[in-house]
Amino acid sequence: MRSSLRKVENLVIGDDGKTALVLLLRTYANSRQVYTCRIQIPKSPISKNRIIIQVSLGTNEYEKAKNDAYKIYKNYVDKYSYETISKKWTVTQAIDAYLDFYKENVKNKVNGYTSSILKNHQRVTNVYWREYIGTKNLDDVSYEDFEGYEAFRRSFAKNTNRIRNQWRQSYKSTVSSTTLKYEINFFKQFLRWCSDQNRYNGLAFTWRYRAANPTYNRREAFSLKQYKALVRYMRTEKFFNKGKHVAEGGRPDKRVSRHRQMLRAYIIFMANTGLRVGEARHLKWRDVTCSRNILGSPVCVASIDRALLQTAHGDARSLKVIGRFSAWLAVCRWKDYLLSIGEDANDEGFIFCHENGNVLRDFRAGFDAVISEAGIGRDRAGNKFVIYSLRHTYLSFRLI
Repeated sequence: MRSSLRKVENLVIGDDGKTALVLLLRTYANSRQVYTCRIQIPKSPISKNRIIIQVSLGTNEYEKAKNDAYKIYKNYVDKYSYETISKKWTVTQAIDAYLDFYKENVKNKVNGYTSSILKNHQRVTNVYWREYIGTKNLDDVSYEDFEGYEAFRRSFAKNTNRIRNQWRQSYKSTVSSTTLKYEINFFKQFLRWCSDQNRYNGLAFTWRYRAANPTYNRREAFSLKQYKALVRYMRTEKFFNKGKHVAEGGRPDKRVSRHRQMLRAYIIFMANTGLRVGEARHLKWRDVTCSRNILGSPVCVASIDRALLQTAHGDARSLKVIGRFSAWLAVCRWKDYLLSIGEDANDEGFIFCHENGNVLRDFRAGFDAVISEAGIGRDRAGNKFVIYSLRHTYLSFRLI
């Protein structure tokens, strides 16, 4: 969602005569307003540049925002005082500070910080990299550490009992090249943050991982026969009754029924627009409309705001995706169903969401179940179909 930012008031002027704390007001396209503060920590013998930090205050009340801004400013000044900056950090200390910083920004709903990325850092950076070089001085992190990570990680993965006991999570005993690249990129993101905070002076985050024997897990598209079989199955009573728990009086489980209705709409919508999972996740009812192409045929139009995706695809501008009319019919049927059970489906609500309106993370388990129930099996390479296969199906059918 696009927004504008304007200065409200200078709250603190530093000893160097420059503004140290500014109160700002961010206004979104839907007229929602939230106060934000910008903190500037002066230069020091260790910090060559002024440290600039912007934090959302999560409120539109002036007095509360002002008081919170002073508190946050004091915390950051204490944190980045000369004594703190001049003290060498270990990787473990830096990870702790980074996670605290990220949690605070997620809590305050700062643009660009998401709970899903936080969880990934907690699962990857906080586990593997802490174990690997946690005791090392942060400034000593180098290319060699990245080059040695693969050997460490593959060895570490074999001892799943130790991982499970320490972190109370279950991990695979093997690790793919794709996973390694994913984990390395998270640590590089962490190092860049350390560099921005004048804590790390190296350039190790420019290192690139290249697998010795790269393998590409190319997702196959459904064949026309398979896709028709899937759609036919989702029209049957068996599809809607699957997994229902009959309560007293023979009344079905409404939650399962709702999820199946949404799952069918989602599969048809994805297969007829070619959207990525992340793009479809944040779609609101106002983002999907019906129009006509130059031939006069009805089409589905999905408007996507790249700024909400946190992905590397394209720039931050919004874009429009033109899909087949079937996609429009699918979301219309889903909306009619929601209205029939008394749920709201206003323009600002998410299309694919829980009953409480929160965005649904993914349909992975439900999708796997439907594919199995429909008897479709696996692709030509013997791999199971995934939701991303729907995007490839759309592209393949359009080319045909």
